[in-house]
Amino acid sequence: MSNTVRENIERLFQENSELTVREIVDKLQVSKQMVHLVLNKLLEEEKLEKLGKAPKTIYRLSKKKSFQVSEKEIEFVSPEEKSFLKDNFIVIDTQGNERIGIDAFAYWCLQRKMPIQKMLKDYLNLKEEHRKYYDRSGNIDGMQKLNNIKEFDNIWLDGLFYLDFYAIERFGKTKLGTQLHFAKQGQNKMLMNEMMSEVSFRIKDFICDQKADAVGFVPPTIRREVQLMKFIENFLQIPLPVLEIDKIGGIIPIPQKSLS
Repeated sequence: MSNTVRENIERLFQENSELTVREIVDKLQVSKQMVHLVLNKLLEEEKLEKLGKAPKTIYRLSKKKSFQVSEKEIEFVSPEEKSFLKDNFIVIDTQGNERIGIDAFAYWCLQRKMPIQKMLKDYLNLKEEHRKYYDRSGNIDGMQKLNNIKEFDNIWLDGLFYLDFYAIERFGKTKLGTQLHFAKQGQNKMLMNEMMSEVSFRIKDFICDQKADAVGFVPPTIRREVQLMKFIENFLQIPLPVLEIDKIGGIIPIPQKSLS
């Protein structure tokens, strides 16, 4: 069995809540026999669940957590540190389970065979260092990043702000970055709701602080059944005029994340 095929199939299940054999074959361009071989192995390991009967069989990640953190492994973590991790650390594990807080952090460390206590100290120190990037409202000013590019005079922006970093050094995606990634790639409305419930008030406060007289939502490049930006627009229900934005491209759509 090809490890690469297995890894690619596991990645697909992290990005999609449910898949059929045909969908996997089409996405990876591998044989149906190879896909069945990998799926049967994952079923044996209880990493997948099989629903329905042929020809309408679908597969999804098992909801059973393969790893549980013991109290002994985290006995050194203070209540304040647990609370901080709950607000800032999230992991979607290889079975598609959402892990939050100390459970997520311990899982992340043990997956990489790193000591939890040392990594927690490093993480807290890094987050403290990053506080200098946030303004009083908790937003990140992104204009300095634009000031360093040659075509800055042709961008016509007065301001650019981020709610948070998408990823940070050593520890990868932030909590918001993880929610955004899996909500978008997997078209997962549960994660979209979770994400927006946490950030919607910050977006509305920002709009109020800026005294905005209109808002705009960047249209998608890749067609999806559930469009994240449309979901955000409907969730926020901002009582302001909405600007119509057209995205101009070529015959072949290029995802925004592939543009530097």
